[in-house]
Amino acid sequence: EAVLVDGKFLLGGDDLTLCDFFVGGLYTNYFANPNTPFAKEEFAACLAKYPKFKAYGDKHATAVKVHLDKRPKCPVWE
Repeated sequence: EAVLVDGKFLLGGDDLTLCDFFVGGLYTNYFANPNTPFAKEEFAACLAKYPKFKAYGDKHATAVKVHLDKRPKCPVWE
C-alpha cells in the first residue's frame, strides 16, 4: 500500500512499465479472474485489506482490457 500512489502505476507515472505487467498480471490472472479455481476467499480478503492494491489492479485491468477481452476464459494454467 505504501508504494501505491492513487491513480498512478507502480513507478509513479501515467504509463505502464514492465513491473506493472508483472504485478498487474498477478491481479488480473488470479485476484480478479473469475475462473481462478483456488483461493477465491483469500484473494477477496486480501483485496479488502489492501484497497490501494485493488484500485491499482482495476486501473491495470482497464489499461490492458483489449488483451483481457481476447484471452481464453479458463484457469491460468490450462
